[in-house]
Amino acid sequence: MHRLLARFLGSVQRWYEGFRPEGRPGRLGLLGLWSLAAAIPIFGIITVHRQAFSHSLKGDLGVFFRAGWAARTGADLYRVTDGHGWHYHYLPLLASLMMPLADPPPGAAGAYLPYWALAAIWYCVNVVCLFAALHILASALESLAAKAGRQHYPRYSTAWWALRLWPFLLILFPAGDALGAGQVTTPVLLLLASAGAAMLTERRGLAGAFLGFAGILKLFPLYLLIYPLLRRNRPMLVGAAAGMLLGLLLPVVLMGPVASFEAYRGFVAGRLLGEVNGQGDPLIMNEMHGSHARIQSFEYMIYDSLNPDATNRPNFPSTGYFVAHIAVSGALTLAVLWTMRRRGDPLAEFLLLASLAVLVVPILPVARPHYYALAALAFAGLYAAEWPRRKGLWPGWPVTLVAVAVVAAGLLDALNQHEAVDFGLATYVALALVAVTLSVARGRSAAAAGQASPNQLSKS
Repeated sequence: MHRLLARFLGSVQRWYEGFRPEGRPGRLGLLGLWSLAAAIPIFGIITVHRQAFSHSLKGDLGVFFRAGWAARTGADLYRVTDGHGWHYHYLPLLASLMMPLADPPPGAAGAYLPYWALAAIWYCVNVVCLFAALHILASALESLAAKAGRQHYPRYSTAWWALRLWPFLLILFPAGDALGAGQVTTPVLLLLASAGAAMLTERRGLAGAFLGFAGILKLFPLYLLIYPLLRRNRPMLVGAAAGMLLGLLLPVVLMGPVASFEAYRGFVAGRLLGEVNGQGDPLIMNEMHGSHARIQSFEYMIYDSLNPDATNRPNFPSTGYFVAHIAVSGALTLAVLWTMRRRGDPLAEFLLLASLAVLVVPILPVARPHYYALAALAFAGLYAAEWPRRKGLWPGWPVTLVAVAVVAAGLLDALNQHEAVDFGLATYVALALVAVTLSVARGRSAAAAGQASPNQLSKS
């Protein structure tokens, strides 16, 4: 048995090492590319049918479309509901950007696009954001490699395609979950990939602007501002402030001063303060925190693991579980920052940011499985770091094993497998990905420090 396993693993490694990174994809590679090109519209047709024509409309996109209608007409963003009776929970920025895709409640006057057209447009926007994110990030990683004098992979070569598509294939299931739910995960991924690309090309202010804007769009990316605070990166912090200001002012321009003021007041009073003091609307709390809502945070992982009978456990964890969540989140954050306390080269710094982007998912109290699509950032950085050190497109066993685990966990979550979802299998795998990513980043930091020390000695 051990010999068979060793032979199999050896054949896997030799297969990856057999790739000619600078060559064009062969027949099998071209077949895969054309199959992927065909699968995207097919999945889109299935998704739009489920979202717009099924008996029970699937996904969360109706919430955003109805919020777009409220922003367009001056209605209360936080009181209107979609066809499921669900409420809008984010800052006014997203609602104001959804105004062109407004979906009115039954009986409302005005001319609007049919719901199926809105769903189709939103699907296309999300697909464009997904692949634009991967291409922007891969281009920046290639530019960094060329600047460092490493091997340049020609456009449309095997490595060129692999750096863009392999991270996508590894996050296929959470990305598909995000597309199927009509969520805004892929636009957030685009903003974070753009921030990472700006970091890699030493445009620190622009990187901060993308992070700040992403934080106003979805809030949890504000956690990533830990990175410029750690590095005391003033241009990045100034850029983040500018991005946040832009995100806060856009609704004023798009919705008008009065409507936007009421929207901000409703968010602070009805969402933010209610969430903080635990005295918000019970209906809203149930929408966001119900224990059967596939939440992947540390709080719910601990709660569900200690109360495995889903049919009998209370819908909400007690306060002690949230305290444990804060303790675990703080300890892991400090561990990451301590591990990378030494500054590395640009790729190592990007890997640190990518690690934080993965770690923030279980730290977020209402994290869902589709947020793990952000793991594409870490995988792109890992492949860019590991390929030049080895033959072909072999990234090493740690990266390969964690990639297989990510795909397996994503599949089980997509199938809604009870134990995988309730006990946070995807989160455990994500923590392993963070560990591998930090290990590579720390190795690069140590190597950079070793190269710098002789120069410092000669100067002294």
